[in-house]
Amino acid sequence: ERAAAAVGYVLGSAGLLINPRAIILAGEIVDAFPSIKEDIAAHMRAELLPVMEWDIDVVGASLGPLGAAQGCAYVAAHRAPEEDDRERTPLTLGSADEGDGS
Repeated sequence: ERAAAAVGYVLGSAGLLINPRAIILAGEIVDAFPSIKEDIAAHMRAELLPVMEWDIDVVGASLGPLGAAQGCAYVAAHRAPEEDDRERTPLTLGSADEGDGS
């Protein structure tokens, strides 16, 4: 209960700042104790300003144990290059022109 309250407090504070559409909870604790999602959501909602209408879904992850890797791959594949990135030459590790550092 204390852990759910602490996580709910942090998510409530984040919700006040960025008003996300959804918060996805993942990890072994969430998998082992499915009811913790509702506890966290209740504590989060207690932190939100009551004068505003909030529509933040708190859901469990559904990608399984490789979810983090899949998310990273998606972001890497779909990230727009920064302006500085477009003008740089990619670094090739172990190329002949790097020398041996001496």
